[in-house]
Amino acid sequence: TSSSQHTVYYGKTSSCGSCGAGTYSAAGSGKCTTCPTAYPYSAAGSDSIEDCYMNVSKGYYVKTAKDTSATKCSGGYARTAHTVYYGKTSSCSQCGTGKYSAAGAETCSTCPTAYPNSNAGSDSITDCYMNVSDGYYVKTANATTATQCSAGTAKAAHKVNYGSTSSCATCAAGTYSAAGAASCSTCSAGTSSSAGSSMCTN
Repeated sequence: TSSSQHTVYYGKTSSCGSCGAGTYSAAGSGKCTTCPTAYPYSAAGSDSIEDCYMNVSKGYYVKTAKDTSATKCSGGYARTAHTVYYGKTSSCSQCGTGKYSAAGAETCSTCPTAYPNSNAGSDSITDCYMNVSDGYYVKTANATTATQCSAGTAKAAHKVNYGSTSSCATCAAGTYSAAGAASCSTCSAGTSSSAGSSMCTN
């Protein structure tokens, strides 16, 4: 509240007027002061500059106290719209495992069902990955299931990121594999094979 210098007659009283929204005054102040440009809001009757606040848009935060503008959240982080009072700061929350976000995100997105894994702080859907078992590979980008390696090829367990593919390696001459093998086996003594064989022959 505030009151400018004025006259009060004997037997009468006076009172301080309440500062309106967007202004404040300290105790004993004779006037209401407008909140800072970057923190233009306050409730009526505010008594400190620290009652002034900024409405921060989704995907942004106030990095340092008294910043005059908000900063965009980095990829891998997110923040909903919120209020920051003068002299205070805010922060963006890191996306957890299995999630990702682009810069300026309000919330973190969940990785696709077939590619459910990601490291904390991932900033793209392409950071999401599938754990592929021994003897399997991802034939086409964004496939929802892995394909078994054919006989004469092999592939150990591996990760494939969303949008990427993998392939099975052809067994070299002198080795072989059945379908779904993690690795190629060496032919026993006295037998041989050509590249890509499913068995060795005498």
